[in-house]
Amino acid sequence: MSVNADQIKRPSGTFAPVAAHGPLEHLWGRTGASETATAAAADAPVDGVWIVHGSFPMSPAGTFPRTMTVVRHSGGRLAIINSMRLGDAGEAALRALGTVDAVVRLGSFHGVDDDYYVRTFGATAYAIPGSPLPPGAAEPVWMATAAGEDGSPPPPLPIPGASLFIFQVAKAEGALYLPGVGPAAAAGGGGNGDGGESRGTLVLCDSLINMGPRPPHLSWLMATIFRVAGFTGLRPAPIWYKGVKQLGGVDDAYMVAEYERLLTECPSEAVIFVHGDVIPSGARERIGEVVRALVPAS
Repeated sequence: MSVNADQIKRPSGTFAPVAAHGPLEHLWGRTGASETATAAAADAPVDGVWIVHGSFPMSPAGTFPRTMTVVRHSGGRLAIINSMRLGDAGEAALRALGTVDAVVRLGSFHGVDDDYYVRTFGATAYAIPGSPLPPGAAEPVWMATAAGEDGSPPPPLPIPGASLFIFQVAKAEGALYLPGVGPAAAAGGGGNGDGGESRGTLVLCDSLINMGPRPPHLSWLMATIFRVAGFTGLRPAPIWYKGVKQLGGVDDAYMVAEYERLLTECPSEAVIFVHGDVIPSGARERIGEVVRALVPAS
């Protein structure tokens, strides 16, 4: 199979190589193989959440860190969010969790590995309207938050109980909210909603990052570039934020309103970022402080 790492120019059916990544890390919900998940299906639609910290080659500058999210639901079906190819051991661990049923793309600048999961695992692709596709790729399920022009309802999301948020900006960008799924529920008994309350988990793409001083799989050259370019801490991704403002002709006040809409519609205390560290609790307040600071007080 030929290799091409460019998601826009790479024809469908050609795959980017596997880049450096870590193991599947269990965040909350039940652990174990898909046989265990089948028994758990009656308790809650979502019964486990995992992440993989990995990288994307940004030659010649080095590698860029990224994180894939795996959500198990409906008795052993897996939804991949912000996809990343895994090595043989990683794929074996993934298959042990269940059947990859869906691959979900939340942003224009991601999706390089979606086609791999579609063709190798038979997954259905889901994407935010306006996301670019590789040449020859089949149309994904275009996710929506409102009825179509013909009055048809939006298509069902791949995860039962989930809700979709779409930023009203010039580049396709969204977030997936999993109500009742999070660390509080997991602490009460290992499941979702079976031993404690959770405000839910929010999975983001480029709208916000939470980068520590030295993320895993970040090359030394990229670490230097990150510091200079401001890719540190909890904040909007600098290139994405600047780009959507310029392309859409909007200002900071408009973007703050969009972030506040996100926090209102998706009142999650736990957030998984495609770039950076998970915030397991208190994320809503922290994000609110960050985005309100985008507009200086008068």
